[in-house]
Amino acid sequence: HLAAAGFACTAVTVPGGGYGRPDWSGLDMELRNSYDLAVFWGSGMSGSALMRRIRRTSIPYFVLQGRANSGRGNCVGSFPGSPLLAYRQFVGDCCTRNVRSVCLCGCWTLCPGLGLLEKYLQDAGIMTERIDLPAVSSLKSLEACQRLAHTALRARLERGGLCDLMYFGDDYILMGALTALLEKGVR
Repeated sequence: HLAAAGFACTAVTVPGGGYGRPDWSGLDMELRNSYDLAVFWGSGMSGSALMRRIRRTSIPYFVLQGRANSGRGNCVGSFPGSPLLAYRQFVGDCCTRNVRSVCLCGCWTLCPGLGLLEKYLQDAGIMTERIDLPAVSSLKSLEACQRLAHTALRARLERGGLCDLMYFGDDYILMGALTALLEKGVR
């Protein structure tokens, strides 16, 4: 939406590096540039290494779906961003687009909100299917998370009959699942 409104936007992802440590190199390079505002998304980021990095710059920042101390350093605010609102919007969009079935792929142990999303979908008359992945114990296992999603989705694709829409619990699950979809020629 920001790009469509004429703002110049740059997206940066901090991938997991070796030994479970995030690879900050891409973000560090971007933080050397001059920006009017940085927007971060994610819960629990106020005390994280990410927030400490941005606080060392003069770039004002805003946190979406998390909490930050407005007025502290260069933090200009935060929006707690309830997943409940996002889930309701998602279900409404599914209904508007006549989605009849949704496959939810994620780890219910680590993301209990998926159960709530599943309930909202079912309450709206949308059939759901679960691909419940086992919990990955730490950030050093992000690649393991991708492999689990890849393996689970390959097994699901062997059964045939895909849902109208697939929802992935996080970006690492998405990357593993997309690889499986591409291998099967699903677009």
